[in-house]
Amino acid sequence: MADAPLVLPTGWRPLSYWARTQDGITQLDLPATTFLRCVEDSSRGGLPYLAFEVFWIESSVVHLATATGWALELDSDDDPSEEPHLTAQTELRLDDLETLEVDGDAEPSAEFAGQVRLSGALALLIHNHLDGGPTGYANSDYEPLEA
Repeated sequence: MADAPLVLPTGWRPLSYWARTQDGITQLDLPATTFLRCVEDSSRGGLPYLAFEVFWIESSVVHLATATGWALELDSDDDPSEEPHLTAQTELRLDDLETLEVDGDAEPSAEFAGQVRLSGALALLIHNHLDGGPTGYANSDYEPLEA
């Protein structure tokens, strides 16, 4: 019988969720209001290597980054160690937000000057932040944002 394929958790989840389940997340020194989504680490050849897409808002700046350094179901002999670290960080100023669409049947979207577009859960998180401040986009510790 073949091994079952590895399945990644989906959706954006708050840092508090991942801090309980993934070693090394806390050493990244991310703000408590950070949301992360688990993805394949294509820089290391895909599964079983994991990365996280990272999102937080701090001081009117949207921060986007990638965190690498995890692997699923590998023996220590098979896993070339890599310390978890942030890569590819981008910052977008909320002052540069040109449009934010979260109502209606269309996928939520946020467009920034310079033609940067964020969609789905990230647009919802921006909307909730603008509506309620840093705690406005706090989510349950257990339920992912799937949009």
